[in-house]
Amino acid sequence: MRTKPIIGTIVGVFYGALDGVQAQLIRITKLGYTVELLESKDAFHKGDRVHLSVTEFTINRGEINYKIAMQSLHNGVNGKHKSLAAQTTNVG
Repeated sequence: MRTKPIIGTIVGVFYGALDGVQAQLIRITKLGYTVELLESKDAFHKGDRVHLSVTEFTINRGEINYKIAMQSLHNGVNGKHKSLAAQTTNVG
């Protein structure tokens, strides 16, 4: 069973081209986030994946399990990069 996806809003990237676009957090890395766009805007299409710094992606606090996110961040910083989907899926 999967937990609810982590959703956030993109801000201040590509000269505002993606400001306000909703995206799903895919991976946390040493350098920031990999997200998948949930909507299209201008030259960017729903499903595109983009890499963002932590200042360019605001996680919607009401939807996140901070324990999982912080563990993912800790694992990413220590070089153990895993996708959030793999960490939040229960097998059984």
